[in-house]
Amino acid sequence: MEYKTKQKEIIIKILKDNNELSMNAKEILAKLGSSVSKATLYRALERLEEENKIRRFYNEVTSSYEYQYLDANDKCSSHLHLKCNSCGKLFHLHCEESDSFLSHIAHDHSFFVSQNETMIYGICKSCSIVKRG
Repeated sequence: MEYKTKQKEIIIKILKDNNELSMNAKEILAKLGSSVSKATLYRALERLEEENKIRRFYNEVTSSYEYQYLDANDKCSSHLHLKCNSCGKLFHLHCEESDSFLSHIAHDHSFFVSQNETMIYGICKSCSIVKRG
C-alpha cells in the first residue's frame, strides 16, 4: 500500500508543479517515465479526484480528459476557467463581469452553470502576440 501512496504523491507533485496547466493522462505518463504504469496512473487519478485533490474535465478540443491540481485554498468550483488552445495554459477567471453573467443566466434563464465543469477555450494574449508577430 505504501508504494501506491508514493506513486500518488509523485502524480500530485507533477500536477502541482504544473498548476498553470491542465494535463491529460498521456502528458502525465510522459513526465512519470517508467515509474508508473498506465493502469496505475488511471487508478491513482480516479482516487485523487475522489479525494478532491485534483479536478478532471473533458477537453472538447483534444477529445480527452484533462487533470488539474486543486490547491486547498483555491475555490475552483466558484469561478470559470479559460484555457489557451495554443500553449495549454489555464487561467482562473475571477471577475465581476463573469459573476454578473452567471447571475444573469441563473436569474433570467433559470439555468445554473456548473462552474467547476465550465471551460472557455481560446487563445491567450502571449500566444496571440506570437501568432500576429
